This record gives sequence, structure tokens and C-alpha cells, in this order.
Amino acid sequence: MRARKRYAVTAATVLALLATSGGAAATAAPARTSQPAQTITLITGDKVQLSGSTVTGVRPAKGREKIPMFRQVERKHHYVIPADAAGLVTAGKLDRELFDVDALVSYRYDDAHSATLPVIVQHDQKVQPKLVGAQLRRRNVPEIGVTAVREQKSAATAFWNSAKSAGKIWLDSKLKLNDVSDNLNQIGAPTAWKAGYSGTGVTVAVLDGGIDATHPDFAGKITAQQNFTDAASADDTFGHGTHVASIAAGSGAASGGKYSGVAPGAKIAVGKVCDGDSCDTSAILAGMVWAARTVKAKVVNLSLGGDRPRDGAIRWSVR
Repeated sequence: MRARKRYAVTAATVLALLATSGGAAATAAPARTSQPAQTITLITGDKVQLSGSTVTGVRPAKGREKIPMFRQVERKHHYVIPADAAGLVTAGKLDRELFDVDALVSYRYDDAHSATLPVIVQHDQKVQPKLVGAQLRRRNVPEIGVTAVREQKSAATAFWNSAKSAGKIWLDSKLKLNDVSDNLNQIGAPTAWKAGYSGTGVTVAVLDGGIDATHPDFAGKITAQQNFTDAASADDTFGHGTHVASIAAGSGAASGGKYSGVAPGAKIAVGKVCDGDSCDTSAILAGMVWAARTVKAKVVNLSLGGDRPRDGAIRWSVR
């Protein structure tokens, strides 16, 4: 069974699952395949070669040749952690997933697919960190002291030296859109309707893949739209966001009321945090703060999940 995490937010609290954990060094697992090697540049600038199910080599960045590298294998995931980063990982100041080379490949953050490494820097809300070799992204969230950047791999060592004391650093990992095709009868929606509950007077913020605002079921219902992705607009090009919004608060106009949402009387605020099936953590964070602080939504829906379990949580209070 694939592990899933669901996310929820109230108008007062933002919850983001961003976990770190330490671990003792271990040797790499034996090779099982002869697949071509993939190169992954770590946040420190050191390069790792991954071939199939084994790490076949580590090439330190210039000036880092004398820094030891710890290799770990956990749940079939390979970690390569430089000694100068290990203490920060153990202290919870550095996301261990930054050194999970299997995860970096699965997110397409390996060198063959990306010249940058997306990270999130958590810092003092009043102090903007000075980061070298990084591109700022438009999903910064100053309300909770979060800056999302793309580290330029060509300047990775310079970025590492400027960022490691700036605050906590997380990998801007990716989540996926969940399947939401279950029938409304399973949650007792018809019973709630008979009791007079329709969602009238409530705004539901749907943080997903955008929306098809031209659909009849959303006529007069969309109160706000915001795009937190790198896509050109908040339009739904994948279908999931429109589906979720219709389940939450669709009027059922296109079907004569037959296929209405759970709360057909509610309004909808649309935050696009996913581009296609891919949802960056920093976009989700920015969308959650927008929903709580700007929209002041009483209900926020995120039908998102991931393949890897996380064992920690950080809470930010939005005032």
C-alpha cells in the first residue's frame, strides 16, 4: 500500500509536514542492476553517482576534498551526507531528504533533468537571509519566515556556505494529487442536506491544480483566484482541481442538481498549488497562508498526498 499524508489547515494555523531525522552511518547495498549511472548534485555541491540500487561514486566539490561522506541505506533509499552537514541534520536544522539521492531522482532534481535544486529556507520573519547562487521564487511566505529558492548547481558550494547558517533548510519536495472519486453517499452528504446544511455563508479554499472557471457549476461562486505555481495561469489543465472544487461546493447546475457538491451553497476560493500532477511544497505553503490570511477561509481543502511517509511536523501561526 502506498503511504499517503493528508494536509489540513484552519484560518489560524498552517500545518506543513517537513521532517528530518538522523541515523547511524551504514554501507551501501549491493548492486542489483547495471542501469546507467545518474548524477545528483547535493546542496553542498558534492556530486553522487547512483546506478540502479547502489551508490557507485561520490565526487567532492572543489575545496571539499577532505570532508568525509557518510553513506546510509534506509528502506531502499540511499543517503549520502557530508560530515559538515551531518550535525545540522541531527540537530533538525537541515532536511535529511536533501541527501536522499533516490528521492532527488524521483523528483527529477538529478543533473540530467534540472540545473537547480529547489529548497525552502525557514528563517526569522524580520530578517531576509542573504543567499548566494540562488533564484528567488514567487511563492515566498514572509508571514511565516519562509523563502523558496532554486539553488544554482553551478554555484552550489557558494550557496551552501551562505545558507547553512541562515536558518532551517528543507528540500522543496513534491506531493501528488489524490484520487477523489468516491461517492458522496459514503460521507453522508445527503443526510446533511436533509438536515439543512448546505454551506451557505462559508468560503471553501480549494488548494489544488486550478479550476475551469467557465463550468456552469461554478457560476457566481468563485470569490478569489491565485496562482502559486510556475504555470502561466490559475486555469486547470489537468482536471483534478475542477473535480475537487465541484465535489466541495459545485452547484450541480450542469446536471439539474443531480451532481451537486457536498456544500452546494458555499463559495469557492481557488489557489493553484499544483502544475499538472506535481505539487511543490513551497507552493502549498504559500497557498495555505493565502487561504488563512487573505481569503480568511473557514475551510481549506487539500486533496494531496505523497509516496513517502513523514515523521515530523512544524506549525506556523498566522496572525
